[in-house]
Amino acid sequence: MSIRFAAAHSRPISDVVFAPVAGSVPRPANDHDPLPPRNWFSPRERVLREALRHFASYGMAAAACARDNARAAYLRGETANCTRWLEICRTLDRRMAEAANVEFAGEA
Repeated sequence: MSIRFAAAHSRPISDVVFAPVAGSVPRPANDHDPLPPRNWFSPRERVLREALRHFASYGMAAAACARDNARAAYLRGETANCTRWLEICRTLDRRMAEAANVEFAGEA
């Protein structure tokens, strides 16, 4: 018999039957208080949280999308918004953000 062989359960009753009753389940040990207010996080943590949310929405195209958003903000003259999107892009892909920064500096 191989070491990796795992025999099937031979009990005729499902494990679900042995699960505790719904009312007797204790609260999880990691049931923490809600997150602190947004201004509690440091600026770097805020950018990281925004970048992770952006990545969750756009997947592997998140850095390119953030760069395009920075470019659109730059063309509209919104420097604060452009900087924010470049920081999100830098968090996801440093080289892409640096190339975009050089591109924006060349257009100025």
